[in-house]
Amino acid sequence: MQNRSVLCIYVFLVSIVSRKKLETIETEAQYLKALKKIDALMLSVGDNQHYDNPELVMLDRLSDLVADYEDKYYTIELPPWLT
Repeated sequence: MQNRSVLCIYVFLVSIVSRKKLETIETEAQYLKALKKIDALMLSVGDNQHYDNPELVMLDRLSDLVADYEDKYYTIELPPWLT
């Protein structure tokens, strides 16, 4: 089962890299796919991994892309007393 997950992640990453070189997430569909892949990567990577693990690197990169997308489209307003 884990081999299948790794294969699915690899296919997803190749499709993104070949189209956009992992520069941005531009659509809601890409965002939702990235969230699913992050969930799968979190399960396969675990807690104690070396930084040269490609799955950990991909998890880190996808997390950054999702955070950028959320900052752009799901902004959270600061409370008035903090502005």
